[in-house]
Amino acid sequence: MTSVTLLIGYQVILDVYTTIFLFLNLGAEFMVIHFLLIGLIVALVFDYNLSNGDIFKPSTLYISGFVLATIAAVMNINYWGVDLGIKTLVVIMLGVFSFLVGNLVANYTPINYKIVKSRRYYSIEIDTWKVAFFTVYGVLVTLLLYKEVNRIALFADNYHLKLGLMTAVRSALMNGYELNEMVEQALKISTCSAYVFLFVTVYNCTYKGIGYIRKNSIYVLPIIIYMTQVLLLGGRLSLITFFVSGIFMWYYFEKEKRSWARLVSKQFIKRLIFGLCCFVLLFYYSKELVGRVSDENFLEYITRYFGGSIPLLDMYLHNFILTTNNRLGEESFTGLINSLSKIGICEGGLSVSLEFRYSNTGVMLGNVYTSLRRAFNDFGWFGVFALPFIMSIFFNVLYRKIRNISTYTVNSIFLFIVYSSLLGLIPMQAMEDQFYINKLSIGYAIQLVLMYITIIFLFKIKV
Repeated sequence: MTSVTLLIGYQVILDVYTTIFLFLNLGAEFMVIHFLLIGLIVALVFDYNLSNGDIFKPSTLYISGFVLATIAAVMNINYWGVDLGIKTLVVIMLGVFSFLVGNLVANYTPINYKIVKSRRYYSIEIDTWKVAFFTVYGVLVTLLLYKEVNRIALFADNYHLKLGLMTAVRSALMNGYELNEMVEQALKISTCSAYVFLFVTVYNCTYKGIGYIRKNSIYVLPIIIYMTQVLLLGGRLSLITFFVSGIFMWYYFEKEKRSWARLVSKQFIKRLIFGLCCFVLLFYYSKELVGRVSDENFLEYITRYFGGSIPLLDMYLHNFILTTNNRLGEESFTGLINSLSKIGICEGGLSVSLEFRYSNTGVMLGNVYTSLRRAFNDFGWFGVFALPFIMSIFFNVLYRKIRNISTYTVNSIFLFIVYSSLLGLIPMQAMEDQFYINKLSIGYAIQLVLMYITIIFLFKIKV
């Protein structure tokens, strides 16, 4: 990295922070959270330069998530009464540092992957009868899910029942009631088909133009069905990860089409910002639809959702002795422990949800504490370093592999879709962990098998 690049980087840091500071009218008194924001921006600029402008590199997404969450918290310093302790700053920066170290280890190992510059420009076609099969299947599963949702809603208390079906369902699910096992497994196939058709749609639109959607609109049907199922379960986190997957696929194919050596175009950035704005608006206005009850305005709601985890982590760290766990990793590996309990290996019944807390000014902030709370609770300072480090190694090695795909075979498509489907979990680490608690489980292993079978069915089987 040249001295000129460093100089430009430091100037960008200064300009960005000054702009944020003046815009948010924070006053003259610096607090720990301001130093946290500066440290995160420094790390982001350093990582951006190190990655040659690759905005979807795992470490860039990880740091960006914490930058976004911290900015949201800064905007509510007075409203929430935010006053972070030094320990919170150290925990977050240690997590970021360990992810960066994992990035360096994964990208400077002796394994040299071949860099392929030639790219494809043909469209991907799927037999109409296969599209029809997954569409009809998805509709039937959605009907079963709707029936199941109505059944589960009956287990909610009277208060939540009066607030509507989706609120009642969300309350019942949070209290430990589960979907019928058959419906739950059937939903996995809908999820797999949606991601495969998302891959096909984005690929064809990138290489053949947006008009391709009109020509092959039936490819979008499994995607719409999946999104309907997600909304029925009130799981907007799944929509966020699905949205990030689609954006990454678009980014990847644009890079593949033009060149990985070129920086992202201004047109891409404009479209990306427009898409993000539209998604955030839809996210806010869908809250009642998925059972969220809130009288907050747009800015209050969005900043609490994306930034409440920072002061919540601080509250936890101030009182972490009060948190008890009876077995190793029960907060970090909840999904694995519950999966193993179903086959009699250990006791399960663990809840993924953590305790709700209010801010110092009495504002309900929720129950997400960043992924680092679970790591610290289960393994202390070692966990704060080890869990982000391992996650970084996993994603960076996988990213290097898909960066060098030369031909789209069943195996390479599978690898690409799996990586894309997991990518949204990286920036979400600034709010909550979904990688260790959900993906490290028998249920997700079954979903991977179903994903592979779905890809074989769509691309290999001919009738």
